Amino acid sequence: MVQSSGVDYLHMLLVSMKWLLRQHGLTHRARFAISIHDEVRYISEESVKLDVALCLQISNLLTRSMFAYALGMRDLPQVFFFFFFFFFFFFLKSKKYQFNSNNIIYL
Repeated sequence: MVQSSGVDYLHMLLVSMKWLLRQHGLTHRARFAISIHDEVRYISEESVKLDVALCLQISNLLTRSMFAYALGMRDLPQVFFFFFFFFFFFFLKSKKYQFNSNNIIYL
């Protein structure tokens, strides 16, 4: 049972990652490289590495949320969101996004 759910998690992660890359126009600039045990690696162009990393973080969030919901858990551990938002704000800072007074992000 546990082995099967690990494969399901990986499959959901890869499918959501493919969808996010397509949505952001990154399918020709990044691709799945390898998966070993609990590690997934993507190869991308240097100029889009943070975009691809953010897509991977969001895919992980979507996949964890789906599994938690299927198990009847309506909340994820707070530590997961701490690390997710830490990465997200690092991404925003490195991309030099600007916020207006309504908290809308402009490029």
